[in-house]
Amino acid sequence: MRNAISVNSTTFQLGGLIGPAIAGLLLTAVGAGWAFAANAVACYSTVAMLLLLRKDQLYVNAPTPKSKGMLREGLRYALSKPTIYWPWLMAGFISVFAMSLPVLLAAFADHVFKVGAGGYGLLNALVALGALSGAVASTRRRQLRLRSVVFCAGMYGLMLCLAVLAPSMLWFGVVMVLSGFWCLMFLTGSNQWCRSVPTWGSGGG
Repeated sequence: MRNAISVNSTTFQLGGLIGPAIAGLLLTAVGAGWAFAANAVACYSTVAMLLLLRKDQLYVNAPTPKSKGMLREGLRYALSKPTIYWPWLMAGFISVFAMSLPVLLAAFADHVFKVGAGGYGLLNALVALGALSGAVASTRRRQLRLRSVVFCAGMYGLMLCLAVLAPSMLWFGVVMVLSGFWCLMFLTGSNQWCRSVPTWGSGGG
């Protein structure tokens, strides 16, 4: 399960690494309109891949019968287990307050470093490069403890604090790579932990 989550994150981050770099080049070379057109083509390619799936070879689980109060029961179960509740709460908090990097990077590229659309694409690609490294590194975890999830969240916060103090575009880019790394280590760790708790039991790390 842990490796499957990491592989899924790796695939996702490959798109995040290649896409912003191409978008930055397109924005600089041909403008925003053609960049959006290329994005539309990419979406249609995803639809085409889904249509090519061999549905007769898929293993389909029987749907869980619906019953009254299922959502309430699931929430009650999650809140009763600290090993699910705390990673869940941390992931939600960080997603709301610390994962608005695209917006912040646009401001830094435009108003701080004056590098325009090309620089914005580069910064996004650097974040994705770090995230890809984090996704690959997460597959090598031998043990996963709750304290490790907390540590990765703290390191991500520290990287964002260091980014504010970066004196140049070069150092800011380096910190963005590290930010992407620790962010993915936290997200995959919290996801793996929550999914593995029913198997491991309710004991914390």
